[in-house]
Amino acid sequence: KDALTTFAAHAMHQAVDALSKALISPDVIKACALASRAYGVYADNPMRMIEQQVLGTLQGRIRATMATQNIDHPVLNEIGLTIPQETGALPELQSSPAKRMQVIAELKKKRQHLQQKGAKS
Repeated sequence: KDALTTFAAHAMHQAVDALSKALISPDVIKACALASRAYGVYADNPMRMIEQQVLGTLQGRIRATMATQNIDHPVLNEIGLTIPQETGALPELQSSPAKRMQVIAELKKKRQHLQQKGAKS
């Protein structure tokens, strides 16, 4: 647990540094200052509104990207955390609940058809 926590803290530190460098540009600061003035007209805490908007957007994008990535890293391998084996399910079924439901419905129909066919013979 300690090794994983230490590694996670290190990885997060690197991610926050990279994110800070990408976010803190003159254009971003200018846009935030403009938004702060605009929000300040009707909001008590305009900076909080900006923070919520930035954080919400980042969380959504990070979650979406993380969900599609398998991370293979020597440190994770060293402490015994490896990528799980494939489930045998088709990738398009794993990533699309709608497609999965469609295939389930088709299989159900085929199963019923085969059962009816078997009952007739």
